[in-house]
Amino acid sequence: MNDIGGILAGPLCYLISVKSVLLIGSCANVIGMVGASFAPTLAWMSFTLGFVHGMGGGFIRTMLQVFLSTNYRKRIGMAHGLMFAGAASSSFVFPSVLLTLRKAFSTRGSMLILGAILLHLIPLCMLIKHQNRDDCSKQAPTNSNDGSIQTTEELTKSETPSRPCFRIAKDAGKILCTPTFYVIVISWLIVVYTIELFFMTIVDFAMDRGLSAENVVTLLAGYAVTDLCGRILLPVATDNQYVRTSTLMAVNYFFLGSSVLALPEVWSYATLLFTGALAALFMGCGLAMHGVLMAKYIGMDRLPLSYGIAGLLSGPMVFLKPVVIGYYRDNIGSYNNLYRLLGGLLLCLCAPWIATTLWECRQDRKRKLQPHLYSSCKTQELPEKLAIPSPDVTGDC
Repeated sequence: MNDIGGILAGPLCYLISVKSVLLIGSCANVIGMVGASFAPTLAWMSFTLGFVHGMGGGFIRTMLQVFLSTNYRKRIGMAHGLMFAGAASSSFVFPSVLLTLRKAFSTRGSMLILGAILLHLIPLCMLIKHQNRDDCSKQAPTNSNDGSIQTTEELTKSETPSRPCFRIAKDAGKILCTPTFYVIVISWLIVVYTIELFFMTIVDFAMDRGLSAENVVTLLAGYAVTDLCGRILLPVATDNQYVRTSTLMAVNYFFLGSSVLALPEVWSYATLLFTGALAALFMGCGLAMHGVLMAKYIGMDRLPLSYGIAGLLSGPMVFLKPVVIGYYRDNIGSYNNLYRLLGGLLLCLCAPWIATTLWECRQDRKRKLQPHLYSSCKTQELPEKLAIPSPDVTGDC
Protein backbone atom coordinates (compact mmCIF):
# COMPACT_ATOMS: atom_id res chain seq x y z
CA MET A 1 0.00 0.00 0.00
CA ASN A 2 2.94 2.31 0.53
CA ASP A 3 3.86 2.10 -3.15
CA ILE A 4 0.36 2.86 -4.49
CA GLY A 5 -0.80 5.51 -2.00
CA GLY A 6 -0.88 8.08 -4.79
CA ILE A 7 -4.02 6.49 -6.26
CA LEU A 8 -6.14 8.39 -3.71
CA ALA A 9 -3.71 11.14 -2.77
CA GLY A 10 -3.42 12.54 -6.31
CA PRO A 11 -7.13 13.20 -6.99
CA LEU A 12 -7.58 14.52 -3.43
CA CYS A 13 -5.26 17.42 -4.28
CA TYR A 14 -7.97 18.74 -6.64
CA LEU A 15 -10.40 18.97 -3.72
CA ILE A 16 -8.14 19.97 -0.82
CA SER A 17 -4.61 21.29 -0.43
CA VAL A 18 -1.43 19.25 -0.39
CA LYS A 19 -0.97 20.13 3.27
CA SER A 20 -4.40 18.70 4.10
CA VAL A 21 -3.62 15.46 2.26
CA LEU A 22 -0.37 15.21 4.22
CA LEU A 23 -2.28 15.60 7.49
CA ILE A 24 -4.75 12.88 6.47
CA GLY A 25 -1.86 10.56 5.63
CA SER A 26 -0.15 11.32 8.94
CA CYS A 27 -3.31 10.56 10.93
CA ALA A 28 -3.85 7.32 9.02
CA ASN A 29 -0.23 6.35 9.58
CA VAL A 30 -0.57 6.85 13.33
CA ILE A 31 -4.01 5.20 13.62
CA GLY A 32 -2.82 2.14 11.70
CA MET A 33 0.20 1.61 13.95
CA VAL A 34 -1.69 2.20 17.20
CA GLY A 35 -4.62 0.05 16.05
CA ALA A 36 -2.25 -2.78 15.21
CA SER A 37 -1.03 -2.86 18.81
CA PHE A 38 -4.56 -3.81 19.92
CA ALA A 39 -5.24 -6.23 17.05
CA PRO A 40 -7.00 -9.38 18.33
CA THR A 41 -6.78 -11.33 15.05
CA LEU A 42 -4.56 -11.56 12.01
CA ALA A 43 -7.26 -10.03 9.81
CA TRP A 44 -7.41 -6.96 12.05
CA MET A 45 -3.62 -6.73 11.97
CA SER A 46 -3.66 -6.89 8.17
CA PHE A 47 -6.25 -4.11 7.98
CA THR A 48 -4.64 -1.72 10.46
CA LEU A 49 -0.92 -2.27 9.89
CA GLY A 50 -1.22 -3.29 6.25
CA PHE A 51 -3.98 -1.16 4.74
CA VAL A 52 -4.45 1.89 7.02
CA HIS A 53 -0.80 2.37 8.02
CA GLY A 54 0.46 1.57 4.53
CA MET A 55 -2.01 3.88 2.81
CA GLY A 56 -1.08 6.70 5.18
CA GLY A 57 2.57 6.16 4.39
CA GLY A 58 1.75 6.26 0.68
CA PHE A 59 -0.04 9.58 1.13
CA ILE A 60 2.96 11.06 2.92
CA ARG A 61 5.48 9.73 0.44
CA THR A 62 3.54 10.96 -2.60
CA MET A 63 2.74 14.41 -1.25
CA LEU A 64 6.29 14.98 -0.04
CA GLN A 65 7.51 14.37 -3.58
CA VAL A 66 4.95 16.87 -4.89
CA PHE A 67 6.01 19.42 -2.27
CA LEU A 68 9.73 19.01 -3.02
CA SER A 69 9.23 19.17 -6.79
CA THR A 70 7.23 22.39 -6.46
CA ASN A 71 9.38 24.25 -3.95
CA TYR A 72 12.93 23.07 -4.72
CA ARG A 73 13.17 23.32 -8.49
CA LYS A 74 16.84 24.33 -8.67
CA ARG A 75 17.98 21.49 -6.38
CA ILE A 76 15.18 19.05 -7.06
CA GLY A 77 17.50 16.05 -7.40
CA MET A 78 19.22 16.65 -4.07
CA ALA A 79 15.87 17.34 -2.38
CA HIS A 80 14.41 14.03 -3.49
CA GLY A 81 17.63 12.24 -2.65
CA LEU A 82 17.64 13.60 0.90
CA MET A 83 14.00 12.59 1.33
CA PHE A 84 14.68 9.00 0.31
CA ALA A 85 17.93 8.99 2.29
CA GLY A 86 15.92 8.83 5.49
CA ALA A 87 14.82 5.28 4.81
CA ALA A 88 18.38 4.18 4.02
CA SER A 89 19.77 5.94 7.10
CA SER A 90 17.22 4.29 9.38
CA SER A 91 18.64 0.88 8.52
CA PHE A 92 21.69 1.70 10.65
CA VAL A 93 19.64 2.41 13.79
CA PHE A 94 16.12 1.05 13.51
CA PRO A 95 16.83 -2.74 13.68
CA SER A 96 18.65 -2.46 17.00
CA VAL A 97 16.06 -0.02 18.39
CA LEU A 98 13.20 -2.31 17.38
CA LEU A 99 14.93 -5.31 18.94
CA THR A 100 15.47 -3.41 22.21
CA LEU A 101 11.83 -2.26 22.32
CA ARG A 102 10.58 -5.76 21.64
CA LYS A 103 12.64 -7.22 24.48
CA ALA A 104 11.52 -4.52 26.91
CA PHE A 105 7.85 -4.00 25.98
CA SER A 106 6.85 -6.99 23.77
CA THR A 107 5.57 -6.65 20.22
CA ARG A 108 2.30 -4.91 21.13
CA GLY A 109 4.03 -2.42 23.39
CA SER A 110 6.63 -1.70 20.70
CA MET A 111 3.96 -0.87 18.14
CA LEU A 112 2.22 1.39 20.63
CA ILE A 113 5.48 3.27 21.29
CA LEU A 114 6.14 3.55 17.55
CA GLY A 115 2.63 4.94 17.10
CA ALA A 116 3.39 7.58 19.75
CA ILE A 117 6.61 8.48 17.89
CA LEU A 118 4.66 8.77 14.63
CA LEU A 119 2.40 11.37 16.28
CA HIS A 120 5.19 13.86 15.64
CA LEU A 121 4.30 13.69 11.95
CA ILE A 122 1.16 15.77 12.54
CA PRO A 123 2.85 18.95 13.88
CA LEU A 124 5.63 18.55 11.31
CA CYS A 125 3.11 18.49 8.48
CA MET A 126 1.38 21.57 9.90
CA LEU A 127 4.66 23.49 9.56
CA ILE A 128 4.77 22.89 5.80
CA LYS A 129 3.86 25.88 3.65
CA HIS A 130 2.78 24.93 0.17
CA GLN A 131 1.03 26.90 -2.56
CA ASN A 132 -2.27 25.46 -3.73
CA ARG A 133 -2.78 24.41 -7.30
CA ASP A 134 -4.86 27.51 -8.05
CA ASP A 135 -2.37 29.83 -6.37
CA CYS A 136 0.49 28.49 -8.49
CA SER A 137 -1.43 29.28 -11.69
CA LYS A 138 -1.96 32.98 -10.92
CA GLN A 139 1.15 34.17 -12.72
CA ALA A 140 0.14 36.86 -15.16
CA PRO A 141 1.65 36.79 -18.65
CA THR A 142 1.34 39.94 -20.75
CA ASN A 143 -0.71 39.77 -23.95
CA SER A 144 1.18 41.70 -26.58
CA ASN A 145 -1.77 42.01 -28.95
CA ASP A 146 -4.07 44.28 -26.96
CA GLY A 147 -1.84 45.29 -24.07
CA SER A 148 -4.10 43.65 -21.47
CA ILE A 149 -2.98 41.25 -18.76
CA GLN A 150 -4.78 37.96 -18.41
CA THR A 151 -3.96 35.41 -15.72
CA THR A 152 -3.58 31.71 -16.34
CA GLU A 153 -6.46 31.10 -13.96
CA GLU A 154 -8.77 33.28 -16.08
CA LEU A 155 -7.72 31.48 -19.24
CA THR A 156 -8.37 28.11 -17.59
CA LYS A 157 -11.80 29.19 -16.35
CA SER A 158 -12.75 30.51 -19.78
CA GLU A 159 -11.70 27.31 -21.53
CA THR A 160 -12.89 24.55 -19.18
CA PRO A 161 -15.43 24.19 -16.38
CA SER A 162 -14.09 24.79 -12.89
CA ARG A 163 -15.44 21.56 -11.41
CA PRO A 164 -12.73 19.28 -10.05
CA CYS A 165 -14.01 16.29 -12.02
CA PHE A 166 -13.55 18.14 -15.32
CA ARG A 167 -10.09 19.30 -14.32
CA ILE A 168 -9.13 15.76 -13.31
CA ALA A 169 -10.44 14.35 -16.61
CA LYS A 170 -8.61 16.99 -18.66
CA ASP A 171 -5.31 16.56 -16.83
CA ALA A 172 -5.62 12.77 -16.95
CA GLY A 173 -6.06 12.92 -20.71
CA LYS A 174 -2.93 15.02 -21.09
CA ILE A 175 -0.94 12.69 -18.86
CA LEU A 176 -2.06 9.56 -20.70
CA CYS A 177 -1.15 11.17 -24.03
CA THR A 178 2.44 11.75 -22.91
CA PRO A 179 4.65 8.86 -24.12
CA THR A 180 7.40 9.62 -21.60
CA PHE A 181 4.93 9.02 -18.77
CA TYR A 182 4.72 5.32 -19.63
CA VAL A 183 8.51 5.09 -19.75
CA ILE A 184 8.70 6.65 -16.27
CA VAL A 185 6.02 4.33 -14.85
CA ILE A 186 7.63 1.20 -16.27
CA SER A 187 11.06 2.32 -15.05
CA TRP A 188 9.72 3.02 -11.58
CA LEU A 189 7.94 -0.34 -11.41
CA ILE A 190 11.03 -2.31 -12.42
CA VAL A 191 13.27 -0.35 -10.05
CA VAL A 192 10.89 -0.85 -7.11
CA TYR A 193 10.68 -4.56 -7.90
CA THR A 194 14.47 -4.77 -8.07
CA ILE A 195 15.05 -2.90 -4.80
CA GLU A 196 12.51 -4.82 -2.75
CA LEU A 197 13.25 -8.24 -4.23
CA PHE A 198 16.99 -7.66 -3.90
CA PHE A 199 16.91 -6.75 -0.21
CA MET A 200 14.31 -9.43 0.57
CA THR A 201 16.32 -12.21 -1.06
CA ILE A 202 19.96 -11.22 -0.72
CA VAL A 203 20.27 -12.72 2.79
CA ASP A 204 19.12 -16.17 1.66
CA PHE A 205 21.15 -15.82 -1.53
CA ALA A 206 24.35 -15.01 0.39
CA MET A 207 23.81 -17.85 2.86
CA ASP A 208 23.27 -20.24 -0.04
CA ARG A 209 26.70 -19.14 -1.22
CA GLY A 210 28.15 -20.35 2.10
CA LEU A 211 28.44 -17.05 3.95
CA SER A 212 27.87 -16.91 7.70
CA ALA A 213 25.26 -14.77 9.41
CA GLU A 214 27.95 -12.32 10.62
CA ASN A 215 29.23 -11.81 7.08
CA VAL A 216 25.70 -11.27 5.79
CA VAL A 217 25.17 -8.49 8.35
CA THR A 218 28.28 -6.67 7.11
CA LEU A 219 27.05 -7.12 3.54
CA LEU A 220 23.79 -5.34 4.35
CA ALA A 221 25.67 -2.52 6.07
CA GLY A 222 27.85 -2.02 3.00
CA TYR A 223 24.82 -2.06 0.71
CA ALA A 224 23.12 0.57 2.89
CA VAL A 225 26.11 2.91 2.57
CA THR A 226 26.24 2.76 -1.23
CA ASP A 227 22.45 2.96 -1.44
CA LEU A 228 22.60 6.16 0.60
CA CYS A 229 25.31 7.59 -1.66
CA GLY A 230 23.30 6.78 -4.76
CA ARG A 231 20.22 8.53 -3.42
CA ILE A 232 22.05 11.74 -2.49
CA LEU A 233 25.09 12.17 -4.74
CA LEU A 234 24.12 10.92 -8.20
CA PRO A 235 20.99 13.12 -8.65
CA VAL A 236 23.18 16.20 -7.99
CA ALA A 237 24.72 15.66 -11.44
CA THR A 238 21.43 16.72 -13.05
CA ASP A 239 20.97 19.67 -10.68
CA ASN A 240 24.35 21.09 -11.71
CA GLN A 241 23.61 20.23 -15.38
CA TYR A 242 26.66 18.05 -15.73
CA VAL A 243 24.54 15.54 -17.63
CA ARG A 244 21.02 15.31 -19.02
CA THR A 245 18.41 13.65 -16.87
CA SER A 246 17.60 11.13 -19.59
CA THR A 247 21.30 10.38 -20.12
CA LEU A 248 21.79 9.77 -16.41
CA MET A 249 18.87 7.35 -16.39
CA ALA A 250 20.20 5.41 -19.40
CA VAL A 251 23.66 5.08 -17.82
CA ASN A 252 22.15 4.25 -14.43
CA TYR A 253 20.00 1.42 -15.77
CA PHE A 254 22.89 0.02 -17.78
CA PHE A 255 25.18 -0.33 -14.76
CA LEU A 256 22.33 -1.44 -12.51
CA GLY A 257 21.24 -4.15 -14.94
CA SER A 258 24.82 -5.30 -15.47
CA SER A 259 25.52 -5.58 -11.73
CA VAL A 260 22.28 -7.48 -11.06
CA LEU A 261 23.05 -9.83 -13.94
CA ALA A 262 26.48 -10.50 -12.42
CA LEU A 263 25.09 -11.57 -9.03
CA PRO A 264 24.45 -15.24 -9.97
CA GLU A 265 28.07 -15.52 -11.13
CA VAL A 266 29.76 -14.45 -7.87
CA TRP A 267 30.53 -16.76 -4.97
CA SER A 268 33.08 -15.17 -2.63
CA TYR A 269 32.42 -12.60 0.06
CA ALA A 270 34.51 -9.88 -1.61
CA THR A 271 32.89 -10.20 -5.04
CA LEU A 272 29.41 -10.39 -3.52
CA LEU A 273 30.12 -7.26 -1.48
CA PHE A 274 31.42 -5.34 -4.50
CA THR A 275 28.70 -6.43 -6.93
CA GLY A 276 25.85 -5.90 -4.47
CA ALA A 277 27.21 -2.51 -3.37
CA LEU A 278 27.42 -1.40 -6.98
CA ALA A 279 23.84 -2.52 -7.58
CA ALA A 280 22.63 -0.73 -4.44
CA LEU A 281 24.34 2.48 -5.57
CA PHE A 282 22.35 2.65 -8.81
CA MET A 283 19.17 1.39 -7.14
CA GLY A 284 19.26 4.42 -4.86
CA CYS A 285 19.73 6.75 -7.81
CA GLY A 286 16.83 5.19 -9.72
CA LEU A 287 14.52 5.53 -6.73
CA ALA A 288 15.43 9.15 -5.98
CA MET A 289 15.15 10.24 -9.62
CA HIS A 290 11.54 9.10 -9.98
CA GLY A 291 10.13 12.35 -8.60
CA VAL A 292 12.58 14.38 -10.70
CA LEU A 293 11.42 12.65 -13.87
CA MET A 294 7.77 13.20 -13.01
CA ALA A 295 8.31 16.91 -12.40
CA LYS A 296 10.33 17.42 -15.60
CA TYR A 297 8.29 15.47 -18.13
CA ILE A 298 4.75 15.70 -16.70
CA GLY A 299 4.64 19.22 -15.28
CA MET A 300 4.00 20.74 -11.87
CA ASP A 301 0.25 21.32 -12.28
CA ARG A 302 -0.46 17.69 -13.12
CA LEU A 303 2.09 16.20 -10.75
CA PRO A 304 -0.28 14.92 -8.00
CA LEU A 305 -2.59 13.24 -10.50
CA SER A 306 0.34 11.68 -12.34
CA TYR A 307 1.34 9.83 -9.16
CA GLY A 308 -2.22 8.57 -8.81
CA ILE A 309 -2.37 7.27 -12.38
CA ALA A 310 1.10 5.71 -12.02
CA GLY A 311 -0.04 3.88 -8.90
CA LEU A 312 -3.21 2.74 -10.64
CA LEU A 313 -1.32 1.34 -13.61
CA SER A 314 1.40 -0.38 -11.58
CA GLY A 315 -0.67 -1.34 -8.53
CA PRO A 316 -1.62 -4.87 -9.63
CA MET A 317 2.03 -5.73 -10.26
CA VAL A 318 3.08 -4.55 -6.79
CA PHE A 319 0.91 -7.19 -5.10
CA LEU A 320 2.63 -9.99 -7.04
CA LYS A 321 6.01 -9.62 -5.30
CA PRO A 322 5.38 -12.37 -2.68
CA VAL A 323 4.23 -14.71 -5.43
CA VAL A 324 7.39 -14.06 -7.45
CA ILE A 325 9.66 -14.69 -4.44
CA GLY A 326 7.80 -17.86 -3.49
CA TYR A 327 7.98 -19.21 -7.03
CA TYR A 328 11.74 -18.87 -7.36
CA ARG A 329 12.45 -20.02 -3.81
CA ASP A 330 10.07 -22.98 -3.54
CA ASN A 331 9.74 -24.16 -7.14
CA ILE A 332 13.05 -23.22 -8.72
CA GLY A 333 15.17 -23.54 -5.57
CA SER A 334 17.40 -20.48 -6.12
CA TYR A 335 17.26 -16.80 -7.01
CA ASN A 336 19.74 -16.98 -9.89
CA ASN A 337 17.12 -16.79 -12.63
CA LEU A 338 15.25 -14.07 -10.73
CA TYR A 339 18.33 -11.84 -10.79
CA ARG A 340 18.88 -12.64 -14.45
CA LEU A 341 15.28 -11.65 -15.22
CA LEU A 342 15.55 -8.39 -13.30
CA GLY A 343 18.90 -7.58 -14.88
CA GLY A 344 17.53 -8.18 -18.37
CA LEU A 345 14.53 -5.93 -17.72
CA LEU A 346 16.80 -3.18 -16.40
CA LEU A 347 19.01 -3.36 -19.48
CA CYS A 348 15.91 -3.09 -21.67
CA LEU A 349 15.12 0.22 -19.97
CA CYS A 350 18.26 1.72 -21.54
CA ALA A 351 16.63 1.76 -24.99
CA PRO A 352 13.73 4.19 -24.31
CA TRP A 353 15.95 6.52 -22.29
CA ILE A 354 18.60 6.56 -25.03
CA ALA A 355 15.81 7.38 -27.50
CA THR A 356 14.65 10.18 -25.19
CA THR A 357 18.18 11.57 -25.03
CA LEU A 358 18.50 11.57 -28.82
CA TRP A 359 15.12 13.26 -29.20
CA GLU A 360 16.07 15.97 -26.69
CA CYS A 361 19.38 16.58 -28.48
CA ARG A 362 17.50 16.96 -31.76
CA GLN A 363 15.05 19.43 -30.22
CA ASP A 364 17.93 21.45 -28.75
CA ARG A 365 19.62 21.65 -32.14
CA LYS A 366 16.38 22.88 -33.71
CA ARG A 367 15.98 25.58 -31.08
CA LYS A 368 19.57 26.72 -31.59
CA LEU A 369 19.23 26.65 -35.38
CA GLN A 370 16.03 28.69 -35.63
CA PRO A 371 17.46 32.03 -34.38
CA HIS A 372 20.48 31.54 -36.63
CA LEU A 373 18.30 30.97 -39.69
CA TYR A 374 16.16 33.99 -38.84
CA SER A 375 19.16 36.27 -38.49
CA SER A 376 20.75 34.95 -41.70
CA CYS A 377 17.53 35.56 -43.64
CA LYS A 378 17.43 39.17 -42.43
CA THR A 379 21.04 39.80 -43.47
CA GLN A 380 20.35 38.33 -46.92
CA GLU A 381 17.28 40.49 -47.47
CA LEU A 382 19.07 43.71 -46.51
CA PRO A 383 21.34 44.03 -49.61
CA GLU A 384 18.40 43.29 -51.88
CA LYS A 385 16.44 46.16 -50.38
CA LEU A 386 19.44 48.47 -50.72
CA ALA A 387 19.94 47.46 -54.34
CA ILE A 388 16.49 48.70 -55.46
CA PRO A 389 17.10 51.73 -57.68
CA SER A 390 15.42 54.98 -56.80
CA PRO A 391 12.98 56.47 -59.32
CA ASP A 392 14.55 58.83 -61.94
CA VAL A 393 13.28 62.35 -61.22
CA THR A 394 15.67 64.06 -63.70
CA GLY A 395 14.10 62.89 -66.92
CA ASP A 396 14.74 64.51 -70.30
CA CYS A 397 13.00 67.78 -70.92
